Amino acid sequence: MSLKISDFMTEHRIIILIDIIGYSVLSDDHQLIVVKEITNKTKEFIKKGGYEKESIFSGFLPTGDGFYLVGDTYQSLFWANLCVAFALTLRNVLIDSFSAQGIHFEGVKTAIHFGATKMYTDIADNENYCGNAMNITSRLLSPRNNDEIDHLIRNFYNHNNIVVISKIALDKIGELPEIGIIQSENFTLKAKHGVKIECIFLDLPLTKKFNLFSL
Repeated sequence: MSLKISDFMTEHRIIILIDIIGYSVLSDDHQLIVVKEITNKTKEFIKKGGYEKESIFSGFLPTGDGFYLVGDTYQSLFWANLCVAFALTLRNVLIDSFSAQGIHFEGVKTAIHFGATKMYTDIADNENYCGNAMNITSRLLSPRNNDEIDHLIRNFYNHNNIVVISKIALDKIGELPEIGIIQSENFTLKAKHGVKIECIFLDLPLTKKFNLFSL
């Protein structure tokens, strides 16, 4: 029996991609520490808020140098402004944690996007995801206009730990939580296949962390 595209449900989700710069050259032991820290800190944030992780995330997928955190469907609270606070706070917590454990990484880059995904069951019988939202989220961290983007990064940040969000996602999220988040001007990121994405850089002082789900 052949499958048709209509057999797979299209759902719109918030996607967060965490990219650990230098992850692939870490030792196996340090790679395991990184994976465990991202998993444990994410669970900790959600538990403190009194939520079940399934109501926030539908997937946690490795990419080679990072991890996709796939939000639950658009009906969930996760596509509200909490996702930005989550991404910025997780970045800050991970930087402290990696440094304290002697992990020699070069930075933590994060991308946030909202768009269409399709869920399927993979060869190990686990739920997995594909679709345009996954592709665009990845492209937010691999621009083709590198020189222009690097210039914007140097002017906005004083470190390598960028958080970039598509304008599509920011428009969907609406107002950001009032926790001191700084926004850059809008800019156009040029990706492969001639794709252009309107984006904004976000930042939060690296010393700031929040109990996210009490905001």
